[in-house]
Amino acid sequence: MEFDPIRTKISDILLSYYMVRLNYSVFFGDLTYNKAEEIALKLEKLMKNVPGDVRIIPICKRCHSKVITVKSKFGDGYKVIEDILSM
Repeated sequence: MEFDPIRTKISDILLSYYMVRLNYSVFFGDLTYNKAEEIALKLEKLMKNVPGDVRIIPICKRCHSKVITVKSKFGDGYKVIEDILSM
């Protein structure tokens, strides 16, 4: 999304559904299919006359359990590499 005011409104909508911001334009959360459709309808209405691309990509519990997360915290120098596959 190139238009900042719309991007901010999109972000606000996603945050209102308790989505977590992973990156500037990447959100993650647990949604039912109906909630995802509800969000999609709101975003479609908001983006009606503005070029943009928002994707809601569901992943199943099995795939979610295979997510690999790499985190780093600067400042105190520790680094955590978490491999959920090993659980």
